[in-house]
Amino acid sequence: MTSTTSLSLSMFAGHGGMSSVESIASGADPKSAATGTGSQAAEKAAQTSAQGDTAEFSDTAKQLAAGNSAAAGATTVSEYGTVSADQGLVYLKPGQSAIVEKPLKPGSTELLGTATTKSGRQVSVSQFVAGSEEQQSPQVGYMVSISGDANHEAQSFQVTGDSIINEDKNGELHISAYTAGKETDGNDIIIGTGYASLNGGKGDDTIFDVSPNTPKNISGGDGNDTIIVAANSVGDTIDAGNGDDKLIVKDGILGGEIKMGDGNDSIQARNIGTISGQTTIDTGNGNDSVSADFIGANGSQVNIKTGEGNDKVHAAYIGLGGDDQVNIDTGDGNDLVEASWIGLGFGGSASQVNINTGKGDDTVKSSWIGTSLGSGSTQVNLDTGEGNDTINSSWIGTSIEGGSSQVNIKTGDGNDTINSSWIGSSFFHGQSQVNIDTGKGDDKINASYIGFSLDESAQSRGMLSVVQSASGDAFVGGTSSGGDDLIYARSGRLHVWTANKTNNGK
Repeated sequence: MTSTTSLSLSMFAGHGGMSSVESIASGADPKSAATGTGSQAAEKAAQTSAQGDTAEFSDTAKQLAAGNSAAAGATTVSEYGTVSADQGLVYLKPGQSAIVEKPLKPGSTELLGTATTKSGRQVSVSQFVAGSEEQQSPQVGYMVSISGDANHEAQSFQVTGDSIINEDKNGELHISAYTAGKETDGNDIIIGTGYASLNGGKGDDTIFDVSPNTPKNISGGDGNDTIIVAANSVGDTIDAGNGDDKLIVKDGILGGEIKMGDGNDSIQARNIGTISGQTTIDTGNGNDSVSADFIGANGSQVNIKTGEGNDKVHAAYIGLGGDDQVNIDTGDGNDLVEASWIGLGFGGSASQVNINTGKGDDTVKSSWIGTSLGSGSTQVNLDTGEGNDTINSSWIGTSIEGGSSQVNIKTGDGNDTINSSWIGSSFFHGQSQVNIDTGKGDDKINASYIGFSLDESAQSRGMLSVVQSASGDAFVGGTSSGGDDLIYARSGRLHVWTANKTNNGK
């Protein structure tokens, strides 16, 4: 059945005379966009219903939805809906979408995220690319789809300006242009396409930022908010407010300041701080998580504080060359820091990573901690604080082909354990130094090789508190306060400093 529509078209002006909500499918077959059927639907939709969903549209959008040839130009119908050749608009059937890998090909659609209203209706925002693969500059746009229910038909429309969707107490949705002050204390859905600041106010809000990669301010306000950035967050100032908030960045967080407020918050991004500049993230108190493929690269400085709580930081790489510095402070609580590589310097670049996990029973997992390749250098300072902490890493302090690596580990008071296959290893003229202070408590260090080198001409020299050698040594320290410490090693060079004696061995 072809729906006349339950979404009225009393439109508003948007950028450049165009509307903020450009076109609507209203449950109709997209082919009707170029026929009289579409015209009749648009005419009926132009009459505002006091009981149905409402949206504000411009005259231009009404003409496009009606298939007026003067406004929409020639149209073609494909499996992706109706494409207007000159305007590049896509009219989707309700529920028609596909998730594809980037980069999007013409005719493709990628789901950016969804929100659910109090009455249970789902609102989805998708990115689409209109046109054909032969076009050099296909149009990129954003489509909003609203699911139907017993009293409402499903709706799909394109947005080209800042828009807000909210639901009244009767379960009716209202769609209009967003400007500062239009947010409510309810659960707002805001879509930002331009440069203006976005503010969700109180309530459990969902904010979509689909604007160009330019700095802007986004505020979620108090409540359990979700902020979704369609591309890069470049120099943005984001304040999610108190509550259990989510920040999802489809590409990278590149500079700027992010505050998540108190609550159990999560941040997901492809990259964090992978261009020159400073990126600051503070998730506040609560059980928080930060996840990305890369954290810190290419001369950037990244500062991450997760506050008190049982926090998690997960990445493939933390500190990936390029003269970068990464500072991570997870605060008190039982925290987890996990990465394949922590501190990797290569090709003449330097990497410094400072991690402080605070009080609590913390865990650090990484295949490689402090690795240098070629003429690169790296320094990793790891302090797990008080508590029964665990560090698991296959390689701690590794240098290859002239690289320089230094790893300083303090496990603090408590019964701590370090498990590794190789501690302080150098290959082919590399230089590696590992300093470990296990603090008070019954601590264990398990390793297959300590202070191992493949360079037979290298000399190993140790000092009381500092071990420096081209061959790769490990310094393992206890404290004058005692404790039953155990060190297991299959072979290698080891310098042990305890309260009672100094021991140099091979």
